[in-house]
Amino acid sequence: MKKFLILFFILISTTVFAEEKVEKENQYIIRLVHGEGSYSTFGNIISLQENIHDEQNSSLDGIQLEKYIARNLVNDSLDFTLFTSFFYHSQDIENPNGSYTSPETLSGIDTFQVNGGVKAYWKNFPWKNFVRTRVGLGEGISYVDEKLDLEIQNTNRKERKSDSYFLNYIDLTVAFNLRDITRWNALENYYAGIGVSHRSGIFGTINNVDGGSNFYTFFLEAEF
Repeated sequence: MKKFLILFFILISTTVFAEEKVEKENQYIIRLVHGEGSYSTFGNIISLQENIHDEQNSSLDGIQLEKYIARNLVNDSLDFTLFTSFFYHSQDIENPNGSYTSPETLSGIDTFQVNGGVKAYWKNFPWKNFVRTRVGLGEGISYVDEKLDLEIQNTNRKERKSDSYFLNYIDLTVAFNLRDITRWNALENYYAGIGVSHRSGIFGTINNVDGGSNFYTFFLEAEF
């Protein structure tokens, strides 16, 4: 948490000029992300079913950058961005003889992840005059330099045993404007929220991978 707060203050300091641009339309989003691994499927997560915690305590930390490519479509309700993100994964093996499906296949090696794609934001909600809210859905591709242990455990439970460095990527987020929440004008261009970082082979469509990984994410972001 302390590390995350330090990153938040860095984020504010690097965008301190944003308050002077309130009347102009911002062009970029910068987001600081922390995530915790889960055994739950993507479908279970979006339907708010039980979260199955990853006993390996896998986590991710990173940054995402976005550039607006279309604004205020469909009666000022819809925006589109191009995004790229860089994550660092921690995946220590605390108990390799526990209930892991195939503990001998797990590396426990920390790894990096790079993502890129297109993201859509819907922002027209009935409460928008009280708290600006936007739901984002990003679709793209993802690459890791070491295969994620969470994905190896997932694919070991299925008939297909394949895994891959390259997979499909989905970035689902819900964000709330911090100025509307705190009534502090300096936070006009800042949002906080939760989301899901998802990698998968789309049921074997990509590299014959049936399975993937899901991380619950928490983030702070700034527009400039």
